[in-house]
Amino acid sequence: MAPANWRWGVPNWRDAEAYPRPTDTRLRRWMWEFLRRRQDYREDWLLHFEKEHRREVAASEKIPLPPGVNSWAEHFSTVCNATLELGYRYGTGSLLLDPSESEPLINLFRPVNGVVSYRSKSEMERHEREMFVVFQFDLKRSLPEKLRAAERHLNRLQKDRRAVPQNRRRQVSKWPRYLQVIDARDDGATYQEVGETLTGADPTASQGEYDKLAGLEPKVWAKAQHERALEVAFNFPT
Repeated sequence: MAPANWRWGVPNWRDAEAYPRPTDTRLRRWMWEFLRRRQDYREDWLLHFEKEHRREVAASEKIPLPPGVNSWAEHFSTVCNATLELGYRYGTGSLLLDPSESEPLINLFRPVNGVVSYRSKSEMERHEREMFVVFQFDLKRSLPEKLRAAERHLNRLQKDRRAVPQNRRRQVSKWPRYLQVIDARDDGATYQEVGETLTGADPTASQGEYDKLAGLEPKVWAKAQHERALEVAFNFPT
């Protein structure tokens, strides 16, 4: 496990200027910034990297190094292979990227609405519980016909399971502050300290928002911000 004071490559949470800005940051970068702060992702990275790094280095031992690569240990130092199960959880395909890296791989995030194959019945049942559904296409039949059948089937399932499509509006202007609050809590700051430091420090906040903040205690505000930040991290509005 990483030491308790490991910062995972994140900025000093008191320095707002060190965080990505809504005006010039792409959605892929925001996805990565929130994902790399998730405790479950960090734990999975540590677990898989410990095993996969040694295996990858050993397997490449007799292969000539590519140009610009000093060692295989360095080459495999920031990426490790994972499982499809983790890939679906995080949207990262079959890779895990070091959470201390500030920039994601170009192809790190991939859509999850493709064809899925399951290795076991339990894996299929778990995906169904998480609202993932596989539809089998017969390529000998008309695709428009099968697509219409798939749409009808999925609409029925959505209704039966009371699944609500995610149509949340992205509040990108708040995301830098959310990242600050997550980092502050991970750094051991109390809600009181976070609130006193960050309240009024957001240049993008409207006057109406400040009026609302005026009636809140700093620790109450900070706790609410942390809860919203974790909601974005674990349910990123794609």
